[in-house]
Amino acid sequence: MSNRQHAELLRSGVEAWNSNRPEWPDLKGEDFSGLDLAGAQLDGAVMTDASLANARLDGASLRGVFLSGTDLSRASLRGANLYYARLVRSTLCGAMLDDASLVGVTL
Repeated sequence: MSNRQHAELLRSGVEAWNSNRPEWPDLKGEDFSGLDLAGAQLDGAVMTDASLANARLDGASLRGVFLSGTDLSRASLRGANLYYARLVRSTLCGAMLDDASLVGVTL
């Protein structure tokens, strides 16, 4: 179960999120399908079993994010930084990863 306050803050928009981002974001199991999260600072977040299907994460920072079991189908991750992110059991069908940094990613 996620921290509902963290999830609602992210849903309120990238500007609000980046300004008030919690130190250890807990977003487990949340549905962020179709949201525009371009440029979001999500470093270190726990997003296990979440849905980011059809979400826009262009230029987002996802360093060290736990995305295990997460649905990223048809998500746009162009130019995103996924440095050492964990994507075990994640769905990437149709995801756009052009110019994304995938250094140390666990698939």
